[in-house]
Amino acid sequence: MIAIIGVLAAVLLPALARAREAARRASCANNLKQWGLIYKMYADESRGNRLPRVQMVFDTVDFAAAPDLASIYPEYLTDPSIFICPSDPNDSVATLQDANGNWNITISSRDGGSLGEIGASYAYWGWLWDKLGDDAPTAPLGLFAAIIGGSPATRSPVQFANAFQSLVQGIVDAQSISPSDSDLYIATVGQGNGGTNRVHRLREGIERFLVTDINNPAASAKAQSELWTMHDLFSTRLSDFNHAPGGANILYLDGHVSFERYPGEAPLSRLFAGVVGGLL
Repeated sequence: MIAIIGVLAAVLLPALARAREAARRASCANNLKQWGLIYKMYADESRGNRLPRVQMVFDTVDFAAAPDLASIYPEYLTDPSIFICPSDPNDSVATLQDANGNWNITISSRDGGSLGEIGASYAYWGWLWDKLGDDAPTAPLGLFAAIIGGSPATRSPVQFANAFQSLVQGIVDAQSISPSDSDLYIATVGQGNGGTNRVHRLREGIERFLVTDINNPAASAKAQSELWTMHDLFSTRLSDFNHAPGGANILYLDGHVSFERYPGEAPLSRLFAGVVGGLL
């Protein structure tokens, strides 16, 4: 009898664990779909049809890979529980609440921004990234990584590294977080969107900026369903995966969510996984 129970446990327990993870993964995808609706509503009413800027606090040049909370809460975002992926190994909805169960999610800054636990389970980078694959040229993250507690030596796709260096320099020069709501111009020509030196802020209609040949636009055209805006956490370290070890849910600009396997196409490249794990 004991042997039979042991065999049954060996068969059933992994199946139950897989079923629980499948349910959590579906719940995570639903969270991201809710984020997609928030972004669409916000863009419809924003200047230039932009999605929210990333979270920045000027006083300390703090950064979070998340949409600026002051821009969307509580008008567009009504349920802060969607900050948390059910499979997050480190955080839960309780992380966002005080001892009385009240939401405790914002820190005010002089720029009217906020920095809280909004980036606990998901990453939103605020710009259009189209060169983050494993075949991309690399550069060290440098000052940007140092500011947010990562290693300056972390190798990143040139597009990502150059753009965030440009952002930090812009903030220093402007003495404001205003550059976080603008396109970024990078030093390495050809590594911006569509082979330019410009990385565009996420906005409705941004797909047109990826056309590189106006005489044959279909050759390089992208649809919103191919442009990603947000993902749940993954890394080169198994302990940092929300959905270990398989992959991550990805939110696309058109609002659909797809679970993609790791390693794969950007953002789930090995190279970018090292950046995500190193920074977040």
